Parts: sequence; structure tokens; C-alpha cells
Amino acid sequence: MRALFYVFLSIIGISLSVIILIPSLFDVNNYKEKIESIVFNKTGNILKINGDINLSFFSGIRLVVRDITYKTQSDKNLFTSKELIIVPQILPMFKKELVFDSIKLFKPVIFIQKEGNKKTNWEKAFDSEKSSNLKTENKIRSKKNQSLLYSKKKFNPLNIEFLDIQDAKILINNKKKKDEFNNININLKFTDKNKYIIEGAFDFKNEKLNFKYDFTYLNADASLNGHLKSKNIIIKNQTNFNLNTINGTSKINASLENIDSLFENHLYPNEVVGIIANIEFTKSSVFFKQAKISHKKNFIDLTGNFKRVNNEILLNLKANSPLINLNSLNLINRSKTKKKLETTKEALKSKANENLNKNSKYGLDYFFDALKYYEINTELLINELIHDDNSYKDVNFKLRKKNEIDIDINFYNNFINKIKLKSKIKNDKYSSVIMEVFNLEIDEIKKMNKLSLLSGNIDLFLEANSILSSRQEFFKKLNGNLKINTKDA
Repeated sequence: MRALFYVFLSIIGISLSVIILIPSLFDVNNYKEKIESIVFNKTGNILKINGDINLSFFSGIRLVVRDITYKTQSDKNLFTSKELIIVPQILPMFKKELVFDSIKLFKPVIFIQKEGNKKTNWEKAFDSEKSSNLKTENKIRSKKNQSLLYSKKKFNPLNIEFLDIQDAKILINNKKKKDEFNNININLKFTDKNKYIIEGAFDFKNEKLNFKYDFTYLNADASLNGHLKSKNIIIKNQTNFNLNTINGTSKINASLENIDSLFENHLYPNEVVGIIANIEFTKSSVFFKQAKISHKKNFIDLTGNFKRVNNEILLNLKANSPLINLNSLNLINRSKTKKKLETTKEALKSKANENLNKNSKYGLDYFFDALKYYEINTELLINELIHDDNSYKDVNFKLRKKNEIDIDINFYNNFINKIKLKSKIKNDKYSSVIMEVFNLEIDEIKKMNKLSLLSGNIDLFLEANSILSSRQEFFKKLNGNLKINTKDA
């Protein structure tokens, strides 16, 4: 869904950019420098035309602009394009209106950049409304659009009848993580009933994803309905929201027929996952009102919310499951496959270790750095957890993260009356753990490990702390107390 979000973000951004650019281009007396100056005055962003501008009247007016770049004032790329072809409607021009029959972009490269918890370059580019001219034009356009919205007339807010984006590429740079989406083809068509039809395709991992969505609107209420499909993935969603407040609801139904196709290491053969979710959202929050995840006979119910408060992100999740059978996840076969992969990658890993930057962050450092702006509160309740021949009952797992990580785990099984474990991990890697084991039955352990020297039941109490910087450092600095109470020895 993240990839689809970036596709829609790009469509809106490019459409707005083109709308602002076109009025200055129809005057053939304008020069490149003047066009670039007008765009800068209207948007506060920098347009650079590196190629030629050609105006053709053969079979209608066609404007061809070659080799363009569009950047923010801080030199952050928005997009580049090899060629832009615009075909305007003739009659609206006599009314001093601009409506385009078609706009075509060939091989554009769209840049989406985000640093830390800040906004993307596209959000920043159109957020501040730097010039007074743009503000005035927006007010006039807003009043005009509002009157059209409440009338029964056809309303085309983007002033585009048809937008065709061919062989596009989206480059996403989110701090240290980079993604790339290639071979993106998008068609946007405006119908006569306040509706846009958006369809196209793009490559993601090993999949070619096709999508088709209908965007309709009435007054300030809008809906986005459609699907995203590939050979192994089907995602259907129905979203309704308010254009002014961006408050809305969304229903998602997803089926991942073979999730192995999404991973390079091929560790998940023939695994099928289903997702059903009802979501409410605002500009700064997402609420999971009801979500279900299914895999074979494993089911998880999920509720929670995701909120952005100032510069922090608050994540609260609660999951419940009647049964999770780890044996059905093919973990044994997967571990064998993983060992083969680890063997083949041994040389690559050793070579990478030689080139490690001392300032680079790995393990816990990376975890704390990646979740620097997050406050997390999660809880997982499982009635029964099965692994091999062992059954664990009433599993309660809690993870909290603010300035440090707190972990609580409680469960019992057929040879332990109850286990309580509490752990705290600080960002300096100092960790502490308290574990209580009640009524551990030695006879049951003897059956599994073939021990004969011990018998009876015991209670354990362990309190320990150490440093999690490395295995050697952990055992070197490990200290604490261990108490054992025996029963029926």
C-alpha cells in the first residue's frame, strides 16, 4: 500500500506542477528564462528547461517540452522528464480557461525524499505557498470550485481530461532506507460524472502489480475504490473521506497467495496470508477498528492506533489469537534453506565486515535509531502457542518503548506452572532481566533430555544484568543472583 500511496502522491504533484506551468507556455513570445521565472514566482520552486520548446498546430495544438527538471529552493529534486507533450482544448481558451485533452510524460523520474520524522520533499514544496500570487489564485480558484461543487455541473479540479505517464521511475529516499519502483505506467481519465479513473502498473520486488481505481467526489465528500493485483497478490479497498478535513474510513481485503514472491531469500514457499481491516483515519492518526490476519489455521485479531503528536509517533497495538501453531509456518524447512543461504553468503559477510564504518549503527543501535521518534505500547495475547511437541498456554507478551525498551512475558506449559519474565534494555545497551519460574517439574524435563540424576519440582528466581554490545562482552559483564527452591527432592 505504501507504493500505491507514492504513486497517487506523484500523480497529484505532477498534475499541479503542469497546471501551473502551462499558462506561461502558450505565449510563444516567452523565453525559457521567463517561463522559469513565472513558475518560480507562482510556486516558489525551480523549473529548469534544458531542452527545446516546440509548438505544433498540426492536427491541433501540441506543445512539446524536452528535458525538464523541477526542484525545491533547497535543491531537492521533485521530478525530471525527458519529454512532456500537452494537447489543450481550443474552446475553453477563448474563455480564458485552460482545460487539457491530454498530457503525456515520457520517462519521468520522480524523487520522494524524507529525513527522519519530517515531511517529504513534495509536501514541503506545496506546503508553504510561498508567493502571494499563488495564495490569491488559490483563493479565487477555491471560491469558483466551491460554487461548482455545490452545483450539478461537471467539475474537473485538475483541468485534465487525460494524463498518460509512461515508463516512469520513483526513487524513494527515507533517511537510510532507499526504495525504487520501475516501469511505472499510469493513465488518469476524467469522465462526465465527477469521476477520475486511474489505472496502470508498476514493478515491485518480483511482482508486476496492476491497479485500477475510481476516484469520485460530491461536494467535499470523496471516495476511492479499486484494487491492486498481481499473480500472487490481490488487494481490494474502499475508502471514503472528506476533501477538506481528510478524515475518513477505509475497508481493506487482501490475499497474498504466495508471500515468498515478495522476498529475495525465498524462505516462505507457498505461504498464503489473508488480511481484512476496517480503518478510520485523520490527517495525523490511523485507527485500526477491526483487523484480522489469517494464515492456515492461525488467526490474529488486531486493534490499535497510530498517532502523530508534534514530532513523535505514538503506536498502540493489541493482538489476540486463540491459537498460533509455529509448526505450520514451515520454520524447520525454512531454517534449512536459511543455512544454505548463510553458507553461500559467508564470504560476502566477511568482506562486508572488513569495510564496516565504525560510526555505522547495527543491532540495538540501529533499533533505537530507527525508532527514535516512536513511543510504542504493544500487547500480544495467545491462548495456546504450539512449537514442536510443546504447548504454551495463556501467553502474554508486552513490549513498550519510550526512552528504553521494556519487555514482559508470562505463560505456562505442561511442566511449568508459571513463568514470569521482565526485561529492560536501555539505549546504552545496559540490560536487566528478572525471571521467576514456579513449580518446574524435573520429571517432565527428564523425558525430553533423558536425564536421570534429578527428580522433583523446583522454583527458580533469577535476577541478572549485563551489556548487550557483543556476546563476549555480555558474558564478561554478566552478574546477578540465582535462587533455587527444591520440592519433593
